[in-house]
Amino acid sequence: MNRIALFAIPLTLALVFGCPPRGGDENLNQNENANDNAVNDNSAANVNNAADENANVNFAVENDNESESGYVAALAPAVWRRTSSQSMRGGGQTDLDYLVLNDDSTANLHFRHPDLGFLLCYDGLFMTTPGVVLLYVSDLLPGGLMAQYELLDDNTLRLFSPEGQSLEFERVAELPDEYRCQDVTVVNTFDELPSPQDQTGLAYDGTHFWYTHWGSGAAELQPIDRTTGEAEAPIAAPTPPYVHACQGTHFWFCSGASEIAYRRSPDGAPQDEVDTNADLGTPTEIDVLTYDSDAHLLWLYGRAAATGTYRLLRVESDAEPDVLADVYPLDIDMAAMAWHDGLLWILLDTNPPVVITFDPESLTCPNTYALPPGETNWFGLAWAGDSLYLIGKEAGDGVLLQAQVSP
Repeated sequence: MNRIALFAIPLTLALVFGCPPRGGDENLNQNENANDNAVNDNSAANVNNAADENANVNFAVENDNESESGYVAALAPAVWRRTSSQSMRGGGQTDLDYLVLNDDSTANLHFRHPDLGFLLCYDGLFMTTPGVVLLYVSDLLPGGLMAQYELLDDNTLRLFSPEGQSLEFERVAELPDEYRCQDVTVVNTFDELPSPQDQTGLAYDGTHFWYTHWGSGAAELQPIDRTTGEAEAPIAAPTPPYVHACQGTHFWFCSGASEIAYRRSPDGAPQDEVDTNADLGTPTEIDVLTYDSDAHLLWLYGRAAATGTYRLLRVESDAEPDVLADVYPLDIDMAAMAWHDGLLWILLDTNPPVVITFDPESLTCPNTYALPPGETNWFGLAWAGDSLYLIGKEAGDGVLLQAQVSP
């Protein structure tokens, strides 16, 4: 039986995220050549690509060129669907369901959350020699992944882990539409804005977008005119300073370290607060929030103080005392959220970043939208009219993106 060594550390089927190594394709070629030599030597070998310290890729290959049940013909381009219960885990607690190898040596890996249904879609390159496939996906496998494989028949592929575990795939005609991440259509990009703070959301009051910016030694609320995309004069931010939503002309704030959400007027005067411990009896450290102005509901997302797990709270915040309407176990990598058209629109803190929708009725995520590729770090999102807006940072400057999406 053939065995493989997966890339770098740890040597498991769990995937490791990071930045692409310096050298890019050069490192890929070096790794492939080194491992070809290891396979041709027909012995145990260790190949350390020391040319790039960031890559830190170590391969250990055992190969007897004899398979007990399959054969090692060249791996031709095809669409492969995972059939084994064992899975390869990606970001956001997703599982690899489809591996697509294309005629032009590009590869597409499609991951899906087993319960919620949202996707993470990765693009990369692959190289193959009989019995060995090497994948390079900058957002997912920055050091490359080398795996030995065997074909049980023309339509059944098996990949191996160092511990003897295997993944099995069947060849299918094409990738199903429900596994394709949808794209957003960029309408406008407003750049060179004041830099947003990492913990900010994006609030919209009907005419301006607001986010938290660190000004001259103090936190400020930065307004951006929706029509022109121009930054206007900021105002002082209260404590905690991270704005996430508007309720009329008031702002909602949270900090991630507090169990209380605060509503303040533009001059910083207190208007309301929701204490998840004293008011709701479910202490939660609030990371993200949004407000549904139609149903007058406040949505809170954060870590349960007692268990450390993450959850979503639906709160009737206009009532006094506040009423906890529902609790949803939703342990995902949420960076921001906004309510629109009966759904929560959620920005995931994944690589690559995506926007997903969450339906509180079905407890599923029916849509996944891939954001434009690039070096922008996204922090908050809000709806205005028929457009979705996101605030981010690139090269130290703020970036406001206006996009439209298809259902």
